[in-house]
Amino acid sequence: MPVFQEQNTTNIRIGIYACSVELLKSNWLKGVGPGSLQVALNNCYSLYPTDVYKDKDFNTHNEFLNSWLSLGIAGFLLFTGAFLIPLRNAWNEKQELYVIFLLLFFGCCLTENLLSRQMGIVFYALFN
Repeated sequence: MPVFQEQNTTNIRIGIYACSVELLKSNWLKGVGPGSLQVALNNCYSLYPTDVYKDKDFNTHNEFLNSWLSLGIAGFLLFTGAFLIPLRNAWNEKQELYVIFLLLFFGCCLTENLLSRQMGIVFYALFN
């Protein structure tokens, strides 16, 4: 649970992750749907005794959680496979630069929704 005496990015993210996990507990199989995810998150954020979540829409800040909450377990597995299969192939073919790129992007997806923004899609498509 976030600590609301201080409104800093750490406390905001704690609330974001807490709501994401709560939604995942009840929607892990089918997800809530891509069009309903932000509404479901905002409904959860409204339960917190702060106005910080009312100023703007906060996404899940985790691409993997986002795909799972949006599309369910099947979407999560497909999204994760889209990283792991090329990573395995690049590792087997000793393509060190591509392995580093995939690991970097994989790591960034743990803390941000990169593919929800044009710059993230362009970055991934350009270097992939």
